[in-house]
Amino acid sequence: MADARNVLFILADEFRPECLHGDWAGLVETPHLDELTRQGVLFERCYCQASPCAPSRMSIHTGRYMCSTGTVDNMTPLADAQDNLAMWLRGQGLDPCIAGYNDYALDPRTLPEDHPHSRSLCYDYFLPGYRVVLDHEYDSPEWFAHLREQGYPPELCNRQGMQTTITPEDGLTGHLPCHYPAQYRVGDSEAHFLTTKTIDFMEENKGKGWFINVNYIKPHPPYLSPAPYITHYPP
Repeated sequence: MADARNVLFILADEFRPECLHGDWAGLVETPHLDELTRQGVLFERCYCQASPCAPSRMSIHTGRYMCSTGTVDNMTPLADAQDNLAMWLRGQGLDPCIAGYNDYALDPRTLPEDHPHSRSLCYDYFLPGYRVVLDHEYDSPEWFAHLREQGYPPELCNRQGMQTTITPEDGLTGHLPCHYPAQYRVGDSEAHFLTTKTIDFMEENKGKGWFINVNYIKPHPPYLSPAPYITHYPP
């Protein structure tokens, strides 16, 4: 497409709408989201089709209700998966890319009998049509490698290590994880890493016309926050 434009499509998981807009706006500091609102369009009556993340995502990517997608809960297969935004864009000559995760479960009717997910539930897939730039949900080997390069101890550079907090020996234990700071510094969080990788993609494809869907797991649990954000709100 000669007139192809650059499109950055951001999805983030599990925001409470009243913290972003309405009576509770300002309770949580969201300067970057506020700037996106000022520069763009804010839909004040925009509704998710479902509360669980996977059904909502599948409706967003297909423009279909749950009665059409069949995805009524997490890990529930998507019917007619080829009918989605990425496939439409690819049909228009674009190369739609995705970074993060997608929450797409394969329809078992389309799988061979011996496929492991023809009889079990799994939504660790990406919709057909997308080229995966970075597979990153709570973690990724690339993020752990980055952390090691930044000098973090190897025993922390895994999902279990990075989902713990810096808790003093005489401090509260795991029942209050958001009371203490995360193990990573503010510039090394998984969200920051995903953002950096997305910016790298945009720089590498400058002038080509690109489409990338970036998917952040946060503010989904586990509720970890590095310094100085951990001190923004009283316990």
